Amino acid sequence: MFSKKIGIDLGTANVRVCSLNSKDIKYDSNLLILDLNTNEYVKKGTEAIDLVGKVGEEFKLIKPVKSGVLQDIEAQKELLMPLVDSFIGSHRIIKPDFLVSIPRILRDSDRNSIYTLIEDLGGSSQSYLIPEIILSAIGLKLPIYTPTGTALVNMGAGTTETAVLSLGGINSSATLNYGGDDLDQLIVDYFKSNNILIGIKTAESLKKFVLSAELENKNDILEIKGKELSSGKATIHHYKRDDLRLAVLPGLEKIANSIKTVIENLPPELSGDILDKGIILTGGLSRLKKIHLFLTSYLGVPVYVLDGGEDSAINGLKYLVNNIDLIPKYLRL
Repeated sequence: MFSKKIGIDLGTANVRVCSLNSKDIKYDSNLLILDLNTNEYVKKGTEAIDLVGKVGEEFKLIKPVKSGVLQDIEAQKELLMPLVDSFIGSHRIIKPDFLVSIPRILRDSDRNSIYTLIEDLGGSSQSYLIPEIILSAIGLKLPIYTPTGTALVNMGAGTTETAVLSLGGINSSATLNYGGDDLDQLIVDYFKSNNILIGIKTAESLKKFVLSAELENKNDILEIKGKELSSGKATIHHYKRDDLRLAVLPGLEKIANSIKTVIENLPPELSGDILDKGIILTGGLSRLKKIHLFLTSYLGVPVYVLDGGEDSAINGLKYLVNNIDLIPKYLRL
């Protein structure tokens, strides 16, 4: 009864942590750098981001979560423990209850990995795994218990999850192990095809600040610093803005087709609801410039991005850790 409640949004790119009776949300980049000589983590989280592409062979970049699945329990614990301790301290008389976001479709072995992580973090047996798509709906305060269908797409770094919810249940859904990280790689590959090597960090920056999912200034010429593959020399490369869009178009279409499959499998009544209400995007990739316009055109259905969509899952967790009695209701989903 007196146990602390801790919510963890376990993302491919970032982790976020919240707690009962606290307004704060702690977060960090889900990345660590391991010194292979000493087997110690030399940089963690945001501090590790600055070294991406700059470390030598004696160091290893570790991403504990890949495509929404926990791959490295020890590294994840190393990153999460300070965030958890910041809420409840390192000396605990009573074990905390953890609420952890997960992809809706997860193998039993992957669920067990998360339960092991919870145990390693000192969690109680009263901890819960809750689908991230549901947490996003809760965080956005969507009317998921009405007869009218609500379509939600959670677009993350490693996964894209689509679900249509009505009457407290999921009518149709799909999980695609593809997301923002894959678009970053397409950008790297595009420049490689032009004899230019750039790092994945640079590609991510281009995705965030330059890339648009819809046509913009087709002949606009931009420049980027990179290295010639053939000579190894540093160079400045010029490229057209729209070429960047065309480079990631196959990835965007892959995501769009996953959403399309879910919509096409709906009963006629729910299809009508989605045509009327549209589709809501959440997750980090929903911030991609004009992604909602691209999907609207591709799907023939209105697509919207709501304010705070990238934080919807942790906001859903924040609501549930403060309303723990409602968890069985949402677990039915």
